[in-house]
Amino acid sequence: FEGVLTVVMKLLNIVQPHRTYFGEKDYQQFELIESMCKSFFMNINIISCKTIREKDGLAFSSRNLLLNDNERDIAPNFYKTLVSKKSVEEMTQDLENFGFIVEYIEKKNNRIFGAVKLGKVRLIDNETL
Repeated sequence: FEGVLTVVMKLLNIVQPHRTYFGEKDYQQFELIESMCKSFFMNINIISCKTIREKDGLAFSSRNLLLNDNERDIAPNFYKTLVSKKSVEEMTQDLENFGFIVEYIEKKNNRIFGAVKLGKVRLIDNETL
């Protein structure tokens, strides 16, 4: 994340906006940028925007285009499983049964976060609990 924060800080210093908008798809990154702006007393209102999703629930991402047809059919199960209200262990097992390699599923600060691999594609998602 250090590289991302450096690039974002340079951009914000050049543009000097009053507000910026960041998607919640990568919520951890949003929180780091928000924290960075507060730590450096940057007078910028950081606004979070809901994740935009495909009709089947999969979060919009250019990575979705890298999925083959079979993987694209399986991919929506990632989000469906994250919001299933099951235990982390049950969700991990369900995702593995679908064919995902689970990097992590974590509940923190009233959100659930997940990262999985499907084929060669890494997918991330999160949702408010």
